[in-house]
Amino acid sequence: MNADLFGIYIHVPFCRRKCVYCNFYFELEKPDTDFCKLILEEFEFRKNNFPSKVHTLYFGGGTPSLLDYKSIQTLIDNLAPRAIEVTLEINPEDATIEYLDNLTLTKINRLSFGVQSFEDHILKYLGRKHRSEYAKRTIIQAQKIGYRNISIDLIGGISIENIFQSFKWLADNSINHISAYLLTVEPETNLEKLILKGKRLGICEDEQTSAYINFQRQLTKLGFNQYEISNYAIPGFESIHNRIYWSKGSYLGLGPGAHSMRIDENGAVIRRKNIDNFKIWKRNPKFAPYSEEILSPLCGLLESLAFGLRDLKSGINLIDLANKYKHQIPDKFGVCIEKFKKKNWIKTNSNHYLTRLGSRFADTVARDIFNLE
Repeated sequence: MNADLFGIYIHVPFCRRKCVYCNFYFELEKPDTDFCKLILEEFEFRKNNFPSKVHTLYFGGGTPSLLDYKSIQTLIDNLAPRAIEVTLEINPEDATIEYLDNLTLTKINRLSFGVQSFEDHILKYLGRKHRSEYAKRTIIQAQKIGYRNISIDLIGGISIENIFQSFKWLADNSINHISAYLLTVEPETNLEKLILKGKRLGICEDEQTSAYINFQRQLTKLGFNQYEISNYAIPGFESIHNRIYWSKGSYLGLGPGAHSMRIDENGAVIRRKNIDNFKIWKRNPKFAPYSEEILSPLCGLLESLAFGLRDLKSGINLIDLANKYKHQIPDKFGVCIEKFKKKNWIKTNSNHYLTRLGSRFADTVARDIFNLE
């Protein structure tokens, strides 16, 4: 993975309703008519701290498919007209024939459908409004009008499911990217409250471990390569934008609640999070409140060593990272790697990678690397 790639993320914080499992920032309202103008104001003010060539543009949220196609294209034209990958997260509810047809008038070249499940009882458990057959129809319609680069988000690890049938349907219908996540019950979400009240089944950690192993086994049989902890693709259809995050490349986050990261000339890492309050952000996107964290070159290096291993396709190159962060690799890193190689959690050639087995223990590996500080 080319660590010099640069991406822009737009956080569209609007949603029709609150999903019971969600802990992302959003607002229960329609997109503000000035939203695009405000995003462009923020971009013009902040762009000089980032590379001028934009490789990827990602519309996330929230529910970015609440934006009309003209607004989407306005943002593309002004932010990244020559980006090689432009992704729109799309809710099946919004994927009407008219909306999909209009999207072809934009430079969106990758769709990420937030399906979450093709089993109606799971959708009900998750509080989703759409049903499985409708989601399938919208995906097929998107293919009919010309979209080939399509990703599907699925949530697994719920004891009442048979997710293999979902994987099989996607493979049979030429879907080339699947993000398969285990359900996490986040604190303070409605799902946690429902479980505590006995209105939803709880999540069993042992069942989730088995589910993850089954994800790996089943998707591999269907021709997908696991190239990150939760992401699987037919070769050539890996998400370029998401791999910028894993390789600790630079990215600019625009909109309320958006995150950004860049590396200073001295190797320090500068991370920023915009205020997650649309009403405050919109008053003046240029000077809206934000929080910032600066990591020393060593801390930035350790973070890249720990999280870069999660890219099962590219892994990490020690020489490149030492040059990037202007800091030598800690002596104890080699001892740490040898320990995990003996467990078959890490493999090494010119780069270092987690193995498929090691991907199940990624958090343990990361903790040991962070302790090298």
